[in-house]
Amino acid sequence: MWCLSSAGYLVGVVDGDVVVEVDLPSQPDWTWCAYHAELDIVVCASQSGALVSVHCPDQHVDVIGHFDFGIRGMRWSPNDEQVALVTGDGQFLTLSTTWNVMHESPCSSCAIDGLVQLSWRADGKFVSIQGPFSLHATLSLQVWAVDNAVWTLHAQGRHEDKSELALQGQGLHWSPNHALIASSEVFKNQLHVAFFETNGLRHGEMALSVDASASVTHLSWNLASDVLAVVTSTSSSGSSPSSTLQLWTRRNYYWYLKHTREYESPVSALQWDLEQ
Repeated sequence: MWCLSSAGYLVGVVDGDVVVEVDLPSQPDWTWCAYHAELDIVVCASQSGALVSVHCPDQHVDVIGHFDFGIRGMRWSPNDEQVALVTGDGQFLTLSTTWNVMHESPCSSCAIDGLVQLSWRADGKFVSIQGPFSLHATLSLQVWAVDNAVWTLHAQGRHEDKSELALQGQGLHWSPNHALIASSEVFKNQLHVAFFETNGLRHGEMALSVDASASVTHLSWNLASDVLAVVTSTSSSGSSPSSTLQLWTRRNYYWYLKHTREYESPVSALQWDLEQ
């Protein structure tokens, strides 16, 4: 397990023992970290644009580079052969494990202020991206496809009647069976998880039994793609945010709430067992 504070304090824990403990270069907004097993490194990135790697055996920190306009989202491919990034000036990039730029193209018509969510399809042939890609500042969904290392915009999230989406929150996850992309949307004045196909078409939804003021912070399918974990956050005036974890299953095209757990503090990460 890897934990990274916004101030750059990185800790790695294995079987209850701290195996890595290091301070990264001074940045106020370290946000992403991911362990690369083959290279035995942890790659960390900040919203300010810093990208570094920590060599686990000796805890040496290497500065990979810096993106002048900041980083808005980052996600490794399923086979760990490349990492996808979205920068603050609206560029979509993929980097190899030797940190060469494999592809770069614009994904936004304007600078991006908020965070962007990325989720790969399990075969590595598509990436879904959710973020504020226009001056309207509303969240939209893009699906990118790769052919011979060249990425192109494959589809954009849409209703069947082509009406505008009302996406919100920070949850985005492509089911391991490739079938659906899970996001969240305010629909009929209620918070829903919305599902999309690879072609961007909205394919149903499920209403969440949470307060109307809540927002989705995490979405995660299990390996079999038959259970969806949803974390929502709610904050009231004068109190710190609280979180709710819900587990949903589907049968005969109907979604059933199977489990709920409340947390008095925000949930910072969510991950299923990778083998079950």
